[in-house]
Amino acid sequence: MKNPCEVEKVIINPEMTLDEVREQAIKEGKLKGKVEVAKNMLLLDLDIDTIVRATGLRFNDIEFLEKQLKLREKAAHVLEDANPQEVDKMITNLEIALNEMDENAILKGKMDKLEITKNLLLLNVSTDIIIKATGLTADEIESLKKEIQFNS
Repeated sequence: MKNPCEVEKVIINPEMTLDEVREQAIKEGKLKGKVEVAKNMLLLDLDIDTIVRATGLRFNDIEFLEKQLKLREKAAHVLEDANPQEVDKMITNLEIALNEMDENAILKGKMDKLEITKNLLLLNVSTDIIIKATGLTADEIESLKKEIQFNS
């Protein structure tokens, strides 16, 4: 089944070719990968300037993500006071919908994680922080370090 986002694009712009739709989906996947890493970096309390330089996202976008994370934290507190069965049902339905929408985009964001990791290495960010921010393994990061040294 087609991703609903792709279907909407085709309906909105019926002149888009399938290749253009795929290209747009790849761009969105890369952006989702950058956003995922930026959120992780915010949770690790890295400063916004470092996140901007590492991910290439705009300062305003990182500020928006920071506000979004704070709102989610507040929402979690509200849900604590709700009926547990209703909350479980809502969360299950939401998780299913989000997983379907994000599964493909997250996979396509892997390449951007590698680029971000290279930027973090060039900024002398510790391997431990990079592992936590990107989800890459120490071996993957070490391989990128060697690649950077080889290309220098």
